[in-house]
Amino acid sequence: MSWVTTIEVAPSNASVIYLTGYRLKSGMPRRHLLLKSANGGTSFAPLPGSGESDLTLQGISVKPNSTIELVGIAATR
Repeated sequence: MSWVTTIEVAPSNASVIYLTGYRLKSGMPRRHLLLKSANGGTSFAPLPGSGESDLTLQGISVKPNSTIELVGIAATR
């Protein structure tokens, strides 16, 4: 199962959407997700670091120039 915790739309291009969240599988550690859509949410692709089990990601913030700022990243080792 996957859960979305943050949704942000890029101010300079409404077709660009970022998601954060996590995926749980029975008996496996939580996998944190960082995904990007370039087509208005029709499909999403993982960004570097997505799917890692040893990181905690609390969310993202999109700046006016559409750069993203990752919030609350920490190693959980």
